[in-house]
Amino acid sequence: MHSTENGSKDCNRLFGLTHNKVTGSVELAPDYPGCPYCGSKQFYICSCGKIVCYHGERVATCPTCGQRGELTEVSEINLKGGGY
Repeated sequence: MHSTENGSKDCNRLFGLTHNKVTGSVELAPDYPGCPYCGSKQFYICSCGKIVCYHGERVATCPTCGQRGELTEVSEINLKGGGY
């Protein structure tokens, strides 16, 4: 096996993966214990991209960016990786 400092970038080029984006649904494992801080097993994704624990509120304020809005349920989300 060949290993380099930029292994992820090399693999992406090798397999033609130029975008770090996945679209689909997310299901938590049945044994997922929830957030280690509040215990919530539900979350929402703010338009700023941060994942925030959900506690049943209809209108929420993101603790990271301060945006406030009505939450809606979706069946698919876009996930984007990075930092390589």
